[in-house]
Amino acid sequence: MNSTRPQPTSGARSAVPRYVCEEERLMEERAHEALTVMDIGRATRYLTRSLSEGFRRFRGIRPRDYLTARRLDGLRKALEDAPPWQTASSIAERRGYVNLTAMSAAYRQHFGETPYQKLRNRRGRM
Repeated sequence: MNSTRPQPTSGARSAVPRYVCEEERLMEERAHEALTVMDIGRATRYLTRSLSEGFRRFRGIRPRDYLTARRLDGLRKALEDAPPWQTASSIAERRGYVNLTAMSAAYRQHFGETPYQKLRNRRGRM
């Protein structure tokens, strides 16, 4: 249930290389798409292995886990902003989620509620 950003480790490692920052920026900008770490590597023109190793070293998290967290954050925002007639499933599908069961489980693990509960709770306050 933690959507905070990973911080660089202390000491000499705190100088995060440009390619890690570029990868992170691209993941945030394109979180609404169903990207893979390989897609990010192609877009930044860095080797996927180098990106993965650098990201883990300087951010303390795997790029895939970071990308998943950013996608879930974007889904949460879309649920908060959704018009009353939209369903959690339709919102998730528009954001590139194919396996809705897996998405719902990941969302629940990340936020402590399902996308449906988020949508229902938000609408209850309207």
